[in-house]
Amino acid sequence: MKKAIKDMIIFLTLGVFVFSGSACGKAKERSYEKEVKLSDEEIKQDMLNHLKDKYGFEFESSDFEPINKGYSLLVYKKGDSREHDSELAYREEIDGKVVYEDGYYPIIIREDFEKMVSKEVEKIFGENIVFSYLPLYYKEEYNSKTTFEEFYEKEDKIGFEISIYIIGDSTDKIDNIKLKKLIKILKTKKCDGLLTISMINRDIFAKLNRENKHGYITDEHSNINENVVFDRITTTALFLDKEGEDVK
Repeated sequence: MKKAIKDMIIFLTLGVFVFSGSACGKAKERSYEKEVKLSDEEIKQDMLNHLKDKYGFEFESSDFEPINKGYSLLVYKKGDSREHDSELAYREEIDGKVVYEDGYYPIIIREDFEKMVSKEVEKIFGENIVFSYLPLYYKEEYNSKTTFEEFYEKEDKIGFEISIYIIGDSTDKIDNIKLKKLIKILKTKKCDGLLTISMINRDIFAKLNRENKHGYITDEHSNINENVVFDRITTTALFLDKEGEDVK
């Protein structure tokens, strides 16, 4: 009888140890799952770290948002303008692999692109200012070390939206024949994006820059000063018609 009681005590004691061990094991597993799941702040920082590695400088950010199965983040180079120098970056997990994408590279090359376009505009319309925007994403391989020349060589078409500003008087109109000629030239330069050309007041032309242009001449405002913008044409002829016949 004493032996039976002793055996029972040993059995119960072992059961307690086994149950405790199992419980501890499950607790560690749950804890591990929480540790590998990154917080929003950690994901945001991971995105910024990736951009720093890719472009070689630090970024500032805002507007962190969950999107589909990943996240988006508005980013701009530290010290630059959030309004004029920012683009979206994305992070997504696909089949267990983290995939990154961003639209920042066009900001690095936009001035080189604008100089190329402006040079051609000057041959036809004279003094001008060109601004551009690229609403597309290019290869992840492009980074701050990729020159505009290398980019230009690799791409068949460049989808920048182009805004051109030329000087005129209140009685002037943009010459359609000259515009068609410009379109043909820009197409040979791989340009493949919406083109807007505006004839503006010389005084405003002298003040115009990337930061203030919307305050002076944007279509988004109904109170455009008639003494500022004398004529404007927006055309898709750049990519739709070889001869530019759809210019209106």
